[in-house]
Amino acid sequence: VRITPAREKSPSFPIANLGNSDNLQAGDWVIAVGNPFGLENTVTLGIVSNTARPMSRMSTGLAMKGTMIQTDAAINPGNSGGPLCNEWGDVIGINTMIRRRANSIGFAVPINRVKECMSDLIEGKQVAHSFLGITHRTLTPDQAKTHNADPNSYPDNLPEVSGAMVVHVMPSTPAARAGLKRFDVIREASGKKINNGDDLTAIVDSSKVGEPLNLVVLRGDRVFKIAAMPADLATFLESQNRVNQPTPGRAQETPRMLPQQP
Repeated sequence: VRITPAREKSPSFPIANLGNSDNLQAGDWVIAVGNPFGLENTVTLGIVSNTARPMSRMSTGLAMKGTMIQTDAAINPGNSGGPLCNEWGDVIGINTMIRRRANSIGFAVPINRVKECMSDLIEGKQVAHSFLGITHRTLTPDQAKTHNADPNSYPDNLPEVSGAMVVHVMPSTPAARAGLKRFDVIREASGKKINNGDDLTAIVDSSKVGEPLNLVVLRGDRVFKIAAMPADLATFLESQNRVNQPTPGRAQETPRMLPQQP
């Protein structure tokens, strides 16, 4: 493909205005533009079903982070990469995917997320995705009270507050190096209150790789201030793959079963 400079009398290409996806509300009208199944210049109409659907909750079969705009505007193969516009024609998302075995459930990357990484993409850089290395879930006061009242529960001193509770800490990750532990309840991150797991996910996704993320953590009846240093997810996964690869020319040991203890 050869791109030549436009001549003075040549018509200029139309430019779509980039909107503000943070201003979206459920129920807003949206228009999906694309070439589904090769049908050029197809426009479909729908509404915003959800402004920030966490991808971590979706059974997509893909390792995805962050949140997406959910819409019932028809999105099919060929729509991916096309704009999702509001009723004024401003681009507020990039059509990305649909939910398999479902009708009228499509997703688009919020345009504000695109703006954040646009300069890196133009320069050919890899877009970094911040991560801490924990699995977490929402904790509510009622859930904590029920848990603590159970004589068979462990631990029996969960803080009876709202927050994001750590369920698992991956080894050799920023969370492990910062000292986070299972059953820690994260109440604040980057100075913002954490009411549920989605709040924490959004803050981590928007954080910068290599910059401290200050956390306020409850561990039983104690309060800790922890500074975690988010790392790039892709870089971490590549390093893990290198570690797990067998050494060339070296025979692999057959794992031996340990005898069961009485």
